[in-house]
Parts: sequence; structure tokens; C-alpha cells
Amino acid sequence: MFEQLLNLDRQLFLLINGSNSVVLDGFAMTETSHFAWIPFVLTLFCVIIKTNDYKKSMYILLVMSLLYLISSTFVSSFVQPTIARLRPAMDLNFVHLVDTVNQTTGGFHGMFSHQASKLMAFTVFLALLFRSLKFFVFGIFWTLLHSWVLLYLGYYYPFDILIGLMWGVVWAVLCYILYFKLGGKFLNFRAYDSEQCTSSGYYHVDIQFVNLVFLLNLIGIIIVSFVYF
Repeated sequence: MFEQLLNLDRQLFLLINGSNSVVLDGFAMTETSHFAWIPFVLTLFCVIIKTNDYKKSMYILLVMSLLYLISSTFVSSFVQPTIARLRPAMDLNFVHLVDTVNQTTGGFHGMFSHQASKLMAFTVFLALLFRSLKFFVFGIFWTLLHSWVLLYLGYYYPFDILIGLMWGVVWAVLCYILYFKLGGKFLNFRAYDSEQCTSSGYYHVDIQFVNLVFLLNLIGIIIVSFVYF
């Protein structure tokens, strides 16, 4: 049974991994660069700080830091080396079938994906924080797009991504419960009843601006892919 699951995982990987398109290769490399999503991420932080006072903003950033440690740092530093499942391009019995870009492998161990976990965790946490379905839709699209890119580049197997996404959801919900229960004791957590903002106090126009920046950021990545690759 276990071997059948591994074979299914490899077959799914081969369906998604790589292509003969230089543009797609360029898009994948650009999308995963450390600087690609800076405008979008900075906009998110600006909206959080704009909406909340100093104490509440710092509290939110503290909880998000905890979420980052659990969903990314803990996974990459402890879970992956402990499980020690080789990434596709690091498996000598499988590497000849893997299509990589610029010979990048993404690392040594891949079970499970801390990158997919991190993005899903922040998407779910911020959607709960903003109480915005529109942001959740854009965030899920971002997470799934990035997950596809990771598979395209050969960094992970599909099950590595899937488990990472599940891990991110679980810890996002738990961290939000912690944020709400603990913060409710010393911060002003009141429900807002206004057509101009969500029930947690974030203006709809700010959420729309965040989504707009996401789209513009994505368009910029696509343009760079065509120009430089």
C-alpha cells in the first residue's frame, strides 16, 4: 500500500514537472525568487499597521512570527531532516526523469514542503484576521500557484505539497484561536457593524487594494519572465 502511494506520487509529479517552454521556466524562477512578492507582502503589513494601533499591530506581527516559526522554520530545520525523504532531483534512482531549471534542486530533503505550508498558513490566518472572503480567494490562488511552481521546478513531490498545505491550515487556525483568545483579554477586539469595513475592522477598500497589488505584482513577474528569459 505504501509503495503504491509512492508510485502514485511519482507519477503525479511527472505529469506536472517541467516543460519545453523557456517562458514558463523564467516565470517559475522569477516567482520563487526572494524579491518577487515584496510589493504584495509590504502592502499586507501596511494595511495591518494602518488599521490597528501600535500595541495590536505588534501583537499581530508577534503571532505571525510564531506562525512562521511553526509552518516554515520548524519544518525545514527539524521535520524534513527527521523524515529524510529525498527531493526528486536528489534521488539518484529518479533524478534522470526530473526536469530542472538551471540545475536548481531546492534543497536536499522535501517531506514536507515548508514553502507550501508557510503560504497556506499566512493565507488562512490573514483571511481570518481580515474576515474577507475575497482576500481568501486571492490568497488561495497565490498558494496554489506557488505550489504548482514548486512542482514544476522539481523541488517537491505532490504529496510533500499536499501535507504541507494541510499543516499550514491546521496551525493557521490554531494560531488564530490563540491570537483571538489571548488578545481578547488585553486588547480591544470588538465586532464592527459597517458597510465600509469587515467585521474585524478592516476597510473593504484596503482589502481591494491588497488584491489589486497582488494582481499587479503577478503581472510584473510575468513581464519579467518574457523580458529576461
